[in-house]
Amino acid sequence: IKLNKEEARVRYLEHAELERFFKALSEIDESISRNAILMLLYTGVRKSNVLCMKWSEVDLDSKIWLIPRTKTGKNLTIALADSAVDLLKNIKSNNPDEKYVFPSTTSASGHIVDIKRVWNTVKKKANITNLRIHDLRHTLATYMIAQGASPFVVQRTLTHKSIKSTHVYVNLGVEHLRDKLNETVNTLQ
Repeated sequence: IKLNKEEARVRYLEHAELERFFKALSEIDESISRNAILMLLYTGVRKSNVLCMKWSEVDLDSKIWLIPRTKTGKNLTIALADSAVDLLKNIKSNNPDEKYVFPSTTSASGHIVDIKRVWNTVKKKANITNLRIHDLRHTLATYMIAQGASPFVVQRTLTHKSIKSTHVYVNLGVEHLRDKLNETVNTLQ
């Protein structure tokens, strides 16, 4: 049996959409979900990791986030762009005693578990269709490449696992990743 070839879905926020996206996001009153969406865009990290992000995993001085047990089953060190650090400092100043960066008083886990309501509101206000939360990863990657980041830097930033290129990006330093992240995130705002 010959299977139909499926086209890979590639969707990201284009410049005009990005402007509308940030405007709509700024009009959202629900700050926890709004900030989680910004963190998704600023880091390119998977939604499940962002939503359960703990303050004990974040080093704001070193601009690093240590994610335990990711989808790949490994601990990861994520470089944080200056915009992500500023966002985290603001969140921390408003909730200094929280365990989770994005806490919830209604979930059993203690952190938010869903941002679909806010996500759908932002898309509607921004008049953006056919965009998934996961597409924020594609958006960051697209703009990083546009800013001249090598595919290996993007691969490391997005924590993609590849046997062929693992030897290339394993030794890529956090500082190099942060420089490219800063260049990219600064163009998004």
